[in-house]
Amino acid sequence: MTPEECTNLFQKFVRGQEQKKSHTEGLGLGLYVAKLIAQAHGGDLFATSVGKGKGSTFHLVLPIIQPTSPATTKSTEPLKNI
Repeated sequence: MTPEECTNLFQKFVRGQEQKKSHTEGLGLGLYVAKLIAQAHGGDLFATSVGKGKGSTFHLVLPIIQPTSPATTKSTEPLKNI
C-alpha cells in the first residue's frame, strides 16, 4: 500500500484499492470502528507498508495500566445477556 492508502483505510466507508479486483462484500466500516475502539481505550490502530504489492503490517497499540485499587480492577465474570 502507499502511505496515503495506509492512512485512508481508517476512514468511514473506505475500502482498499485491491478489493475492486475481486468480489468482496462490506461497507468499509470495520477498520474505522476498530480504530475508534482502540482510541477509546487510549491506544491507536494504524497500518504501515514498505510499498505497493510488498505486504502491509497493522499495528494495534494499547496502554498498559496498572490497577491502583480494587475499584479499578475489572470483573472476570462473563457478561450476561442484556
